[in-house]
Amino acid sequence: MEIYDNIKNKFGSRLKRQKISDKALAEFSIYYSKEMKNVILQHLSGKTKDACISYKPIESYFPHLDDNLINKMTDIISDSWDDMLSICEICPTRCISEKDSYCTMFDDKSLFE
Repeated sequence: MEIYDNIKNKFGSRLKRQKISDKALAEFSIYYSKEMKNVILQHLSGKTKDACISYKPIESYFPHLDDNLINKMTDIISDSWDDMLSICEICPTRCISEKDSYCTMFDDKSLFE
């Protein structure tokens, strides 16, 4: 959501002119997050100092975008990950770093009834 919200807020009208809908942007945000999973897990576990944010998933998902917009989207994605990871580092749930453990927020069925 952080990636989606930040890109939409900054470039929503520009993306619409490029025929990229909110739904396509949401699907891209999920796609990019999944592409980053291993990099983020390595970063959170301390195996790497920095997470490398690549332009390649943007370019492959939206091949018609110009390099300038892709670079700006990469910057926004990087800032979005930094914001999210700063929260993850202090969150007691630890749903990313301890992804196989029980998590009330995601596993408590009574919350979804």
